[in-house]
Amino acid sequence: MLRVHERERYWKIAGEAFLLAKGRDLEITIREQSGFLTRFANNEIHQNGFREFLKISLRMIEGGKSVRVETTDPSRASLSSCVDRLKALLQSCRGSDGEPALLSKQSYRAVNDFDPKIVSENPDYSAKAIAAAIREIKKTGAQASGYDSAVCRHVYIANSNGLEAWHRSSAFRFGLTARKGRGVGYASGFSAFQKGLNKQEIFKSALERAGQAALPVRVKPGRYAVIFSPRAMAEFSAPVFEDMNARKVADKNSFFWGKKGKRLFSSRLTIEDNVYYPGQTGLSFDGVGLPREKILLVDRGVVRNFVNDRKAALDFRQTPTGHGAGALQPSTMPVNIVARTGEEKWTDLLARFDHVIFIPHIWYHQVTNANTWLATGFIKGSALVWRNGAWQGGVQHVRYSQSLAETLRNIIDISCDREMIKDKEHGGSLWPFTVVEGFRIV
Repeated sequence: MLRVHERERYWKIAGEAFLLAKGRDLEITIREQSGFLTRFANNEIHQNGFREFLKISLRMIEGGKSVRVETTDPSRASLSSCVDRLKALLQSCRGSDGEPALLSKQSYRAVNDFDPKIVSENPDYSAKAIAAAIREIKKTGAQASGYDSAVCRHVYIANSNGLEAWHRSSAFRFGLTARKGRGVGYASGFSAFQKGLNKQEIFKSALERAGQAALPVRVKPGRYAVIFSPRAMAEFSAPVFEDMNARKVADKNSFFWGKKGKRLFSSRLTIEDNVYYPGQTGLSFDGVGLPREKILLVDRGVVRNFVNDRKAALDFRQTPTGHGAGALQPSTMPVNIVARTGEEKWTDLLARFDHVIFIPHIWYHQVTNANTWLATGFIKGSALVWRNGAWQGGVQHVRYSQSLAETLRNIIDISCDREMIKDKEHGGSLWPFTVVEGFRIV
């Protein structure tokens, strides 16, 4: 069974650290995760077991200077050693970095993304369920490769100024690639709740797409109308949100420098960062314990806002948005993407086209020119070709070379159905199916 810890466990660790700091300004971040991962390939399970980790990050502030050390050992001896190292690091620092003082006690909104049923999850049960599904897949002459996981995550932040923030979440994920003949089909799913993940439907979807891709189709280099699945668009657009950092924009290290208030994208595109949106998952506080705010990023194609941390907000005389990275993420960026939906289902949008290519999943994606946002990549599995009202087959190893800005500007329609995509430790993306014209395949 998975471990589900209570707040008191982390409160005791933090209390020990504050005693050892002897009145110094100290912040502690504790991340703990327990769960299982089952992997299977070519109709055989090859990995099945528990995964656990505990990471403790301590940050000390003095005179506008901030230093950080990390440990995986919560013992008193380890915490004492960390505090001594922090003191030594502060002594070696010169001048001030303008680091804001520790926050005081804060109030937080609740985010409902914890399922108590996570404690009943077991890798043995997962293996048995997958083995039964694989037996059915074999009967169809297909092969399946993929993963199944259930994870419980804990995040605790406290400081010597009275702040305390804690969040516990659950995550159920399942994805697979099905191969039948020359066809390859991919499907995946995520839910914070056990009942929200229908593995049989995911199996069925992957097999259907493999069948639709069974006939090999050649796609010549050129520009095409394409439909991005929610997963494919989340993967394709990820670099856009990495650039929505107010500090990067001010330092002219972002594509968005000088573009706030301008229409860069399609008028059909409205995006917000909102952890409180129904179906979203993540933390109601950032890496230093500041409450997260709902932020409108793009309004009908117009760039409206960027996210910042406390230091950037002070430097630029802005209101902090609650997106400080701290020890939780690599940088300040939106992490709870919510794209507004359209009015029709994606299958109805598909039926309008005489010729369109469906992109289910992106395998490799790299921005090659930061100034123009030119990106190149590969489509994973089979890109499906729709022509004259039916699926004609699939094409594998499709490479594209396309500007991110041009792609988002060329969105001509968006579906009403939407899926939650979660690939990072915290947060996720709610994207609909997206129709883009003039997409360049090379």
